[in-house]
Amino acid sequence: MIPISALLLTSYTDVSVSGLILIISTAPLILLVAGIVTGASRDRNMMLREELETRIHQRTESVRIMLDISGQAVFTFDSGFKVLPEYSSVCRDFFRMEIAGLDVRRLLFEKDAEREDFTQGMNLLFNHKAQPDVVFDLLEDEMVIQEKLARVVYRFIKPDRVLVGITDVSESKELNIQLQKEERNKEMIFTAVSHQSYFRDLLRDAEDIFFLLDSIIATENQDVSRIRTLQNSLHTFRGNLSFFHFENTHQLVDELETYIGDMLNLEEAVEFHGSGLALKRVYFQELRNIVNTLGEDWLQGVDSVQVPRRQFQQLMNYIREYYPDDSRLLSSLQTFYKVPMKSLFSQYPHLSRDIASKLGKNIEALQIEGGDFLVLPDTYREFSSSCIHLIRNMIDHGIESVLEREELGKDPRGSIQLKIRRQNSSIVLQFSDDGRGIDFSKVARKAYNRGLIGSADSPNKAELIKVLFRSGFSTSANTMNISGKGVGLSAVKQEVKKLRGSIKVKTQENKGTTFTVELPIKDGSI
Repeated sequence: MIPISALLLTSYTDVSVSGLILIISTAPLILLVAGIVTGASRDRNMMLREELETRIHQRTESVRIMLDISGQAVFTFDSGFKVLPEYSSVCRDFFRMEIAGLDVRRLLFEKDAEREDFTQGMNLLFNHKAQPDVVFDLLEDEMVIQEKLARVVYRFIKPDRVLVGITDVSESKELNIQLQKEERNKEMIFTAVSHQSYFRDLLRDAEDIFFLLDSIIATENQDVSRIRTLQNSLHTFRGNLSFFHFENTHQLVDELETYIGDMLNLEEAVEFHGSGLALKRVYFQELRNIVNTLGEDWLQGVDSVQVPRRQFQQLMNYIREYYPDDSRLLSSLQTFYKVPMKSLFSQYPHLSRDIASKLGKNIEALQIEGGDFLVLPDTYREFSSSCIHLIRNMIDHGIESVLEREELGKDPRGSIQLKIRRQNSSIVLQFSDDGRGIDFSKVARKAYNRGLIGSADSPNKAELIKVLFRSGFSTSANTMNISGKGVGLSAVKQEVKKLRGSIKVKTQENKGTTFTVELPIKDGSI
């Protein structure tokens, strides 16, 4: 395709479109003057006229051919906003009619306000009160014309002429969207296959959330505690959706979580208005993209151990009911279901890099040390899922930018580690980073602004750390998808509490922060 600018500098002709029009309009006068000056006869004048008209016709046809070669709808209009006769044949196909003499404003724009803006801009140009580039930059370069998405280019070629080039980009735009959709589907499938156990957790989380959401909607009197549980579950679910590229579901979950938080803060009733059905519909549509490629058998296989999960649980329940004293049999069966503790965090290295990339941070992939001992995954699954909030907070609030780290003499790449070990009758997990540490003065200011501490209070570091785990508390200035909604650390604490565990925080300025979680080992869980 020949660019519009090439039409103005082409070597095929030495006059522009507007130049040809000027020659045509002044041809009789030129001939008359030529006849008077040279004293030529009437016949000679007639021959000159015919020759000039032939040459003008040839030049005009040359311009038309060049315009047609461009493959674009190309035309010019004058200061009266009328389309001039010379335009490419593509214009007839694009506009479905001959356009010579028509008002360019009605060709390009449907709304009166758009036509008025265009008129004002062009008048500034024609009256030499504004530079062409300034006027053209203010015009939309893509818009809908004749129900087609078009890219529009303007060129000022004479004091009272503007050349317009229009390219139909509807098909290329649709192709682009389709390619992006296919690329996203590939990412979804690749991630699901690479992290099957984590994908299984996503499926269970979705099932639990939909059940909880349906039960809340079906209840006449709202239970605030259950709604807060739903909010926390949505927060964790949202992060997992992002990891598996469920973008549409992620957006709906984010909107629902934000709405619930706003209503709870205002102490107003939460009206779901069909959000449950909408969320299910979008989630299963995106899940179908994976199932259509990998098949139903693969999806069922994700949620199985040696036998389908539900049948295995039925077998376990049967043994507990009819053979409660045979602990050896029960323990042997559980061995088939147990997995290494560290496998519950297998997605974290990939997920940490993904979070860091979105935040513009540079980190090494999260290192997991230890955790080779076997556990029942159902016992610790919800806890392991919630721990991603620790990683998000470390990357967002702890790890500095590359420039900050270099100024402090640190490795430009931040480091986050997870160490897992058994200690007597407990499981100990240490999440640590080498970032800036907790800014207690910032925590105190936020706590004061939220009314969590009084102006006369002088809380120590231990008291301020407790504030960090309060539901709804965040030091972020903005609420965003990565962190900042004040749900993360609260969700972790809630899961630790369910397991009757404890969580401690150790931090040092410019050295980093360590969260140590200690969970008592439940009978049969390890």
